[in-house]
Amino acid sequence: MDAQKRLDDIMSIVSKKKRVSNADLSKAVFCSPSTLRRDLIELEKKELLKRIHGGVILNKFDTSEPALFLRETEHLEQKKAIANIASSIIGPGMCIFLDASSTVFELCPLITSIEHLIIFTSGLKAASFLSDSCSKTTKIFVNGGEIKHRASSIIKVDSGSQFIDHFNIDVAFFSARGIDQNGIYEANLAQAVSKKYVMEHSRQSCLLIDNSKFNQSQFFKIGDFKNYNILISNTKPDDNLLTSAEKNDIEWLFD
Repeated sequence: MDAQKRLDDIMSIVSKKKRVSNADLSKAVFCSPSTLRRDLIELEKKELLKRIHGGVILNKFDTSEPALFLRETEHLEQKKAIANIASSIIGPGMCIFLDASSTVFELCPLITSIEHLIIFTSGLKAASFLSDSCSKTTKIFVNGGEIKHRASSIIKVDSGSQFIDHFNIDVAFFSARGIDQNGIYEANLAQAVSKKYVMEHSRQSCLLIDNSKFNQSQFFKIGDFKNYNILISNTKPDDNLLTSAEKNDIEWLFD
């Protein structure tokens, strides 16, 4: 079994059962105790679970966001497939929002040649990459100012209101930490609140989410299915998720 697939399967089992013995996990994912031990150590380092005597428990009490360098290496091929679909939505002259997630970042290399974009992003890595790579006709903004091309600097724009209020956003692209039939979730309250605000100031909201987040919940709810216009994933969702999308007249695209 592929190592990443095994890690995904372990997390799927632990997420559903909350507490699982090492013996049951080893049988479920068809691996030796030594291989399982290495996998559990890796997942514990990422703060996804906690090892206890004879087994593991889900790390449900951690509200911190995993470091970007960890997130950007997980499910990379799935994220690239999702971004490839999402890039077809973006055309010249549009104003778009990109959140700071590793999933949405995969859009960046796919839009550098599109002319006359206005890009607002909350991601420093996205802003830096785009400022070095985009067409000179594209303007890139972060909260508080405009990113100067190839200069790693921000041109301040004074404003007495929320900076994003000045943008007429055609499509906002988001990721999330979980999705189930009752809604979409984040592990961090500030992230959830800021994403809600951007949604309210965008014509369309597009959720990019890989299948490892299916039927997962977190502490903070970003919104309901009705708050999104398009959902994009790397695989077809199960019937419960698809039904929730259809009930809200949402288009769900998948690879």
